[in-house]
Amino acid sequence: MKAKRIRQFAAALLVAVATVACAQSAPGKEDPKARLAKAEAMFQERCKKAGVFIHRTAENVEGILLMKLRSQGINYGDQFRMDDPYGSDVSGQGYITNFLLGRTAKGSLVYTNVATPGYRYAEAVDPKDGKRYRYTGSRKTVGRKDATAPNIRAAVTRDPNYDLNNYAFVLDKVHALGAPPRYGVTYDD
Repeated sequence: MKAKRIRQFAAALLVAVATVACAQSAPGKEDPKARLAKAEAMFQERCKKAGVFIHRTAENVEGILLMKLRSQGINYGDQFRMDDPYGSDVSGQGYITNFLLGRTAKGSLVYTNVATPGYRYAEAVDPKDGKRYRYTGSRKTVGRKDATAPNIRAAVTRDPNYDLNNYAFVLDKVHALGAPPRYGVTYDD
């Protein structure tokens, strides 16, 4: 008799659990297309307020004023310091160089075959002395290759006009005179 009651209780408990499980899952089932439409509407609404906004474009701009410079190092320890919201891709002089170099269609920095040319100059206030400087850049010889290295020797043997110079994009910095450029760039954290 006791075993019979235990079996009845277990069966009743199983029916109750199954009923509750089915009742909870039934109302939660929505049409997948309706859920997708709702999610897409939320995404589109949030996209209206996010990202980079271009309010106006200007043609034939030769130079730009960099209103904030990126710090020289990487901020590893103070996440709340208002210094650089973009991370560690470039810092210091590299930030200025980005505006002078052109970019390919894929966005990488290039020296030749430019899809989007850089500015002819960029101006910025040096935080060390508070004066405004004009930066220009060019590709210059910074050294020579070792002509005795086997791969270089082979290249010179194949092509007597092989260039043994090492080149780099070098910034030139001079004190800026006159009014600052009409257009500027800044960023906010």
